[in-house]
Amino acid sequence: MKKIYLFIIFVFIATIFISCEKDRTTNVNINYNQSGFLRIKTINPDNSVLPGAAVTLFDENGTLFHGITNNYGLCEAGYFLQNSYECTASIEKDGKKYMDSKYFQIISGQEKEIVLDPFSNSGKVILKLKFEYNNTPATGLNVSLIPEDDYYTYNSIGEYLQVAQFTGKVDVNSQVVFEDVPADLTYVAIIYNNDLFMHSNNTPHIVATKDIEKTYKIIIFAY
Repeated sequence: MKKIYLFIIFVFIATIFISCEKDRTTNVNINYNQSGFLRIKTINPDNSVLPGAAVTLFDENGTLFHGITNNYGLCEAGYFLQNSYECTASIEKDGKKYMDSKYFQIISGQEKEIVLDPFSNSGKVILKLKFEYNNTPATGLNVSLIPEDDYYTYNSIGEYLQVAQFTGKVDVNSQVVFEDVPADLTYVAIIYNNDLFMHSNNTPHIVATKDIEKTYKIIIFAY
């Protein structure tokens, strides 16, 4: 009788153990079934493929994935859980960094292709300059756009010109125009005549916006 009782207890414990193992396996399957496949594609403004772009995937907790698009402009990022994400693609051209980003959702059991176009994410910037003391045009002065980080690293015109991404001269309309400025990046405008800095009413921080023409007015109070 005692042996039968011990056998019944053994069978009962084994049944509980097997049931727990099944639940654990089921949980793994649920996680897998809640994921979707992500493919990232980068293109040029003319819709041709853009190879060699650096792509990064983020969620609310930080960076999840880094990759580079191949010769077909594609990066197979893999499977990710159903959730909201942000993806960025960046690439350099003529010393300038262009970047595009997109927010999206991955749906379980579905493939998702994100298309990013870094070079189209740029805008036109117009700087209008005048002298404070007589409100005269600032025709002939030089203006360069320096990445904000570099502006606070260097302090001479020679050093700034080495890292300048855009340089122009103020025209007869007292303005200088910069085309295709990468959007959503901050630049600082330095104004100079030969080796002499021109001081303005503030430090002109310039940010371009995609497909928008932005105008900044700068008052120069020292010549």
